[in-house]
Amino acid sequence: MDKKNENKTRILALASSMITTALFAGVAIFVNNENPGKFTDVDIVAGSVFVFLISFIIFLLIWPILSDR
Repeated sequence: MDKKNENKTRILALASSMITTALFAGVAIFVNNENPGKFTDVDIVAGSVFVFLISFIIFLLIWPILSDR
């Protein structure tokens, strides 16, 4: 895999992870607004960091496979 293609997959993985994290945070905030005692702000932030890290790792593995096709 050449350097240009590697950078492209990293950018795609980062963008996909950011979108996934934003969706997770949006749903968590929506649920928290409906039932204020359900989650604390620390829970939402920690969950968002966890989702970002896990999704970034997964997308780093998936995007090179998809871009080779």
